[in-house]
Amino acid sequence: MAEFIKVDALGDACPLPVVKAKKAISELQGAGQVEVLVDNEIAVQNLTKMAQQKGYQYSAEKLEERKYRVLFTLGEVVSAPAEDASVCTPDARTDTVVAIASATMGEGSEELGKTLLKAFVFALTQQDKLPKTILFYNGGAALWRTMGRSDISLKVSLLMNGINVAGNAILIFGFGMDVAGVAIPTLVSRTVAAAVILGMLFNDKLTLHLSNVRAFRLDMRLMKNIFYIGVPSGVENGMFQLGRLVLFSLISTFGTASMVANAIGNTIANFNCFAGQAINLGLAAVVSQCVGAGEFDQARAYMKKIVKWTYGIMAVVNLTIIALLPLIMRVYNVSPEAEKLAVTVSLIHGISSIFLWIPAFTIPSFLRAAGDAQFTMFASMTTMWLVRVLLA
Repeated sequence: MAEFIKVDALGDACPLPVVKAKKAISELQGAGQVEVLVDNEIAVQNLTKMAQQKGYQYSAEKLEERKYRVLFTLGEVVSAPAEDASVCTPDARTDTVVAIASATMGEGSEELGKTLLKAFVFALTQQDKLPKTILFYNGGAALWRTMGRSDISLKVSLLMNGINVAGNAILIFGFGMDVAGVAIPTLVSRTVAAAVILGMLFNDKLTLHLSNVRAFRLDMRLMKNIFYIGVPSGVENGMFQLGRLVLFSLISTFGTASMVANAIGNTIANFNCFAGQAINLGLAAVVSQCVGAGEFDQARAYMKKIVKWTYGIMAVVNLTIIALLPLIMRVYNVSPEAEKLAVTVSLIHGISSIFLWIPAFTIPSFLRAAGDAQFTMFASMTTMWLVRVLLA
């Protein structure tokens, strides 16, 4: 009699349904069936993709709202097993490099994003062959958050900001220092935070920890891949900051009111864009995983969905800031002329951000995540000098 195993993956984030299904299949003694219950279509797609690539017979049906059934039948192989490259399951090849760019995966709910990232890291540990390298951007804090210890990065952040604030007060008011009184505590506080985070990660009792630092070696192939994307991106950001410097030099010739208005406008502009910037961090992680698995259609689908959500979120954020501009201006004790200019600049930037920020920054982030950093570099440099600087 054929064996039958039932797997309840309702409520499980991707890629846990695939991981549980693979484990149940491995437990079958010969021919048999594995039934997997899930609550979303993405999980169904991942499970059926795995069945196709492994050569399993399968069927999928919707039982009710947010409840799906995928049935695997083993014993008859349709084709030779292939490597599993399902959308959310890590690539299991030995030369795989996994990049984790943020503390969450995807956009929207932060709690869901953290759950997805934890599930992804768990899936990494369930692979038959572990990845060759794991890269963490903002690595120390990301490692702690990935292990579910967000309190560590929070406490270190509080320590860093405490050192920064106290250092500013002591050097500026106590020693009468100017710009250096701001710069020195900033450097010291960030250095201390990095040292504390890295020092704590050498605890070998942690699930993810640092060890055998002397064994680190320079991998030129890996470095080449990193530089292929990193150098164009760095040049692009450098040109952007250089353009800002040129424009600020031009604005300084217009008088104090214009300089003050520009400074206020830049501060408010950070709030205009922070939602989109946060989404871009998640976009890079999601798209790079899809592209790495060869799922280009899935990457495009995520891109379309993320763009729609980003337009809506950017509209809500910027319209709220525009409505609050009269209250925001009360925080600044500036002349009526500077306030009028600041409001005008903020209105122009806020309205433009709703429509233009996404094509200018989200689409390039998608291209960089897919490995095309050169086009975005040339496009950014061209528009910077021909439009932003020349027209100004």
